[in-house]
Amino acid sequence: MAGTARVSAAGAYIEDGPSDGVWASAFGAYVEYQSADQRARSSALGAFVEQSATGAFASAFGLYVEMGTAAVGTVGQWGVLIDWDFDGTYDDETDRVIAADGHQALASFGRSIVAGKGIVSQANLVLRNNDGRYSALNESSPIYDAIQNGQGYHAPIIIKRMNSDLQWVNIFTGVVKIPRESSPTSFDISTVELDCRGAEEKVLTKRVSTSQSDFASWANLGGVPEGTILAQWFDDAGIPSNQLSIDTSQAHINWAWMDDESPIEAAWELAEAVAGRVYANPDGTIIYENNQAWLANPPSRHTVSQGTLTRQDFSALIPFYSDAELYRTVNVEITARQQTDADILWEPADIVVIPSSGTVTVWARVQQPIYRLDSINYTATTSGGEDITDDVSLSYTAYAQRVKLTFTNANALEAAELALLNITGQPSDGYDSDERSRESAAAFWAAAGTAGTATRLGDRTKVLRNPLIQTQGQAEFLSEYLGSWYEEPSLFFKAQGVVGDEGRRLGDRYTITDGSVMTSSRDAFITGIRWRWDHQGYWQDLELIDGAGIFPYMDGAGGTPDYFIIGTDTLGTASASPGRVFF
Repeated sequence: MAGTARVSAAGAYIEDGPSDGVWASAFGAYVEYQSADQRARSSALGAFVEQSATGAFASAFGLYVEMGTAAVGTVGQWGVLIDWDFDGTYDDETDRVIAADGHQALASFGRSIVAGKGIVSQANLVLRNNDGRYSALNESSPIYDAIQNGQGYHAPIIIKRMNSDLQWVNIFTGVVKIPRESSPTSFDISTVELDCRGAEEKVLTKRVSTSQSDFASWANLGGVPEGTILAQWFDDAGIPSNQLSIDTSQAHINWAWMDDESPIEAAWELAEAVAGRVYANPDGTIIYENNQAWLANPPSRHTVSQGTLTRQDFSALIPFYSDAELYRTVNVEITARQQTDADILWEPADIVVIPSSGTVTVWARVQQPIYRLDSINYTATTSGGEDITDDVSLSYTAYAQRVKLTFTNANALEAAELALLNITGQPSDGYDSDERSRESAAAFWAAAGTAGTATRLGDRTKVLRNPLIQTQGQAEFLSEYLGSWYEEPSLFFKAQGVVGDEGRRLGDRYTITDGSVMTSSRDAFITGIRWRWDHQGYWQDLELIDGAGIFPYMDGAGGTPDYFIIGTDTLGTASASPGRVFF
């Protein structure tokens, strides 16, 4: 066996070690003969390595170790890349990975996909650190300059896997939070844990305000599509357009603004107001899907089943009905706004003092967003009352609900006290809310065995309050759309221990069949994916919502949805089968 080298699917070399019959692994662990027949070997990581009939070795980590030049560029190969110093060049950390797992979802499992708050995707990795590469206090580490003093925070990371077409497919794209190191023990080597967050994290931690000009211009247009607003908000946050995918808009929003807010949280709120959803996919793209996205074709992955999951495909199937969003009545409030009379919008609580030859910045936050800014007024005097207004200059930036005022005092001898400082203009104010209500007529709410004369205990009511629900049309649509979802318990599935498929995505449609728990097959949409990669291989736990429960007519003639799809179908006689009115 002397002189033989082997390469694992993780890209790690295993070579002859210090004595005959011993191999030194690039993981820093020795692999030795375990039995007299020299077929089994035990590694210092505690995983057995067995020899196959072809001379390949199968590791308990689920990675094959081949004789010779081996499994680089083959199906199932993984890649873990991190840009520690933010220069656009990624370091390949794959060889050091001991285990990894992650989760992405549209909403908390057991709840619908329409919510005012999304879920940031995440991944967790454990890497070997026996040489101190990830030790922030180790000055000899090759990445010391990049990770010292917590500078590894938010380093970009990509986790990928090679598919059957020998193409890399991203499992996760996001950022690393500060690495957490563990020193070696008598049982374990030194490791580091990486807690990672998806592309949403980069936007979640930003704070952005909408410009006053955008706020007013959108209102002057009578409202703009939600897609236009989302694109501007993400642009304000510094997200380039090639990292966005924005679906066809379904509504016009008259008054929309952020005031020192997280753009992703504002986007979640806007998506809720039109029954859409915003999330980041494994490629790091922030996606907005409208309320008809899973009925549109393309992409066919929503309208055509991407495969059938049978008892042979999962270790366990858990179907269950959830009452987390079970409501007999849905009330949707309308928050209308209008321009009011011009007035003083802001005055400071105390006198603003600008030092001689100094500059002072004041943030003026107004109570209501500014439809029109008319003037910024002030008089500058010395402490003795001398007028030095001509010595003070002002520059400002106006946002929808705050104004940044920067005053500069050119007087080299006297401080300037600003008297009568105020901002005038025309605000946009909300007025008394209206609402639209839908009460379920479903038989579910009639108690069994009483001929419909009694009802189930409790009269559960959902009240949806969102400042971006501003028109009767929005409220009527949402009350009907959500009311049809919420009027009966929703059916969900959890398929555990499914062999991992790097190509699976949120929203993919799958057929589920298991004769032990169901009479006939059901089609469902993936709403969450939990994945893990360790010594047992690559596995996924899939969270799904029953398709017919949310879209009763998702399978019409010819296998296409029997709904009128905005952007696809045509009104009138131009379309032979335009489909049903979508709520």
